[in-house]
Amino acid sequence: MRLVHTLRGGAIAVALAASAGGAGAAPYFQISLDDVAGQQETQSFAGTQIIPNGAQGFDNIFDNEMTITLVDPGAAPGTTYSVRFDYVGSDAEFVNTFSAVAGSLSRYNDGMACPAGSAPLGAGNLDFFGNYAATAYLDVTVGAVVPFQFTADVLDQGGNGSHVVRNGRTVEGAHMGAFFLRAGSFDFASFDTTGNVLAIGLTDGFLTGSSDDDHQDFMIRMSVVPEPATLTLLGAALAGLAGARRRRAR
Repeated sequence: MRLVHTLRGGAIAVALAASAGGAGAAPYFQISLDDVAGQQETQSFAGTQIIPNGAQGFDNIFDNEMTITLVDPGAAPGTTYSVRFDYVGSDAEFVNTFSAVAGSLSRYNDGMACPAGSAPLGAGNLDFFGNYAATAYLDVTVGAVVPFQFTADVLDQGGNGSHVVRNGRTVEGAHMGAFFLRAGSFDFASFDTTGNVLAIGLTDGFLTGSSDDDHQDFMIRMSVVPEPATLTLLGAALAGLAGARRRRAR
């Protein structure tokens, strides 16, 4: 798995070799849960609603596992797709971070120390549908769990220590919600477990005995690029080659 940035010299042959074997045409995310009914989440929050109230999704609360896997039933073994992570924003009082294996999107409040290895992103624009503060791409193999995690309250401002929330099992009390986005809107009608665009939101506090269930303490929009990552690179390489030929022909 690797972050995808730009295609440089010599990458045409690599992309050609990597694209051999073909791939499916309809990748999507699959949410798997320990307790489907028990982990259903209908967003309900009295404050400012960035994930709107009534949106239906799932939560990995109470030490239940919620795993998000990249799926394409028609893909050849070893096929990879680019998964895109957009930083939407945060309204947290605590310092929280998000990381996706080789790259990270991190947030901290003004005047506070940024955790080592994290980039300051600010509050973001708080809009799941555009104008993102930062974007990163990661190649993920079909059938693999998308490897990301949040770290909640990394500076222990709340006095309960920091808490890691992985794509998988939550540690301690912080937790995250996952809500599918469809046709420019949240899903208000069904608890679907598949789709290709997700709104993922961290809740950095303990839920038990608390009303802190807003899923907006670090918000990421996660989407799967339709074409396999290697083929996307190949297309960029061929486009660059064609442009070079046109320039030489002038």
